[in-house]
Amino acid sequence: MRIKFKLFYRKELLVPTWQGALLFVLMFALLVWLLFTNAVSFLSPQKPVTTKILIVEGWVDDLALTTAADFIKKGGFTMVCVTGQQVMQGKYLLDYTSTAEVAYNTLLKLGVDSTILHCIPSAPVTRNRSVASAQALAIWLRSSGVKPGNILLLSQGVHSRRSWLIFKKTLHPDGWNTGVVTYQDDTYDGGRWWRSSRGTRAVISEGLAWLYVSLFGPSD
Repeated sequence: MRIKFKLFYRKELLVPTWQGALLFVLMFALLVWLLFTNAVSFLSPQKPVTTKILIVEGWVDDLALTTAADFIKKGGFTMVCVTGQQVMQGKYLLDYTSTAEVAYNTLLKLGVDSTILHCIPSAPVTRNRSVASAQALAIWLRSSGVKPGNILLLSQGVHSRRSWLIFKKTLHPDGWNTGVVTYQDDTYDGGRWWRSSRGTRAVISEGLAWLYVSLFGPSD
């Protein structure tokens, strides 16, 4: 009996015509263009919810805090939780050791009612800072006996979508529904972010970081 032994076999393969190849190239170029032009708006979401409880991320800049102070005064909030991590620069010159304390006292100076403000710094960490802030807030809310419901996160720039995802994932098991409002980062043109080194670094790094958190869970 004769046994046939082959290493290869012939198979038909479809290849695009020049018209098809051109179409694929144009579609790819359109996809890249859409990603580029909409990256900042995607990473800076506006998804507010109706609530009286607000979370302010303590790392946001003074311009965002000034706008936040007006937002708080007009929004009728009864509880404003200011989160934040250890100060990474200048801590030997400041009276505060965390960005939560800095933002908290800034909001006080801007006229926000002290009876609704709560400073909730996380334990000092050098990694997973947003995660630590969300976890510290979750613990504080449980210990305070606040009934879960809607809660609104205030963040800034292209970091917002990642922060929102981290806070949602951290607070959801306790029954919280987290919305987000974002103040833009005015240090670069959001519509042409690729034309500045700051915009390029911010969008690419935050886009990849958000993707990582989406795939593998909260991290920072």
